[in-house]
Amino acid sequence: MSVSAQRARIAGVLSASAVSLTMPVAHGAQWSAEGRMSADLEHHSNLQLEATDPLDVTGALIGLIGTLGVRSESQELTAAPRMLLRRYDGGENLDANDYSLVMNYNVGRDTSRWHLDGSLANESTLTTELEDTGLVDVQKRREAIAFNGSVDWAATERDVVTMQVGDQANHYIDAASSGLIDYVYLGGLLAFNHSIDQRSSFGARFSGGSMKPAELFPASHDVAARLTFMRQFSPTYRLNLEAGVSRADSQGLADDGTVYLLDLERTGLLTDWHFAASREVVPSGAGSLTRREEGVFTLSRRLAPLWRMAVSLRHLLSEELQGSTRGTQRNYDRAELSCEWRLAQYWALSGAVSYATQNYSGPSPATDDLTYGIGLTWTPPAQAMSR
Repeated sequence: MSVSAQRARIAGVLSASAVSLTMPVAHGAQWSAEGRMSADLEHHSNLQLEATDPLDVTGALIGLIGTLGVRSESQELTAAPRMLLRRYDGGENLDANDYSLVMNYNVGRDTSRWHLDGSLANESTLTTELEDTGLVDVQKRREAIAFNGSVDWAATERDVVTMQVGDQANHYIDAASSGLIDYVYLGGLLAFNHSIDQRSSFGARFSGGSMKPAELFPASHDVAARLTFMRQFSPTYRLNLEAGVSRADSQGLADDGTVYLLDLERTGLLTDWHFAASREVVPSGAGSLTRREEGVFTLSRRLAPLWRMAVSLRHLLSEELQGSTRGTQRNYDRAELSCEWRLAQYWALSGAVSYATQNYSGPSPATDDLTYGIGLTWTPPAQAMSR
């Protein structure tokens, strides 16, 4: 499977199996531990999406992830370490070991809920920048640290106010003249949400942030205001809508635009699918703010008790908003077909094929990459204990 598919699968385990923990001093705490190991063999026709010298390589990926947690009636804590090892026959400069740790803490009060989360990562830019900034021809190490804190306050039975602040710092090792620039991004959010009934709600969100690149590069700032709507049509269908305006500026040059989100999801016993379309302003490894438009469709279908098929489509359009690359656009498209066969209670065998294309605005030619591979996953039984 592709690196991005491997990352998505591991991230899915993080979100799906992230088990809460309760504070050790809490009464009636429930402890739990889960783990997962995967091994994949994949072949790329153009791993780094090079236009002039395609890199045809075969690689092996090993992923390890664990979740430890404890939960009580009012508190929960999770810790999820992850490791992804990659080795390719194209040379040591492609090999990389990626590590990360994500921690979450939640505590509930009578009319409020507080949330803290933090993450540490030491990863390859071939992993992290591939689909975000397009700097796939750069193989450097990325060290990142991020913290977020938020509080949800129930003003009335139907109204909730959310306040959030966060900080993210990225450092690229030995990245001089590579196009990668260290940066720190500090952001905040204020949101209001009103419940119409048990299935519907609407509200407003106001967000802003400041990005400070390293060295002599200028700082950038962005603000956005959105209206939001959520509807749970049934136990299987859910809709989220957001629409608003945004502004990004750097050195007195402002860029006004719109932001939106359309998110529709269906879950069922045999078939799950998800469609999302969005536009937002985000920081990138190029040291500037980027407008990103993204469309995603995923479909998962259980064909038989031991067989499952999945289809994934993704379109990404990014546009640089500042600096000498202002106005530069990049189109990235990717399609993947995968199938999983459960060999035994804790073992699964999978196969996947994907095709990706990338095209920059200007004279640069379009590039593509065909990837196919097989994988083996072991998911041991979860362990739980109460005291």
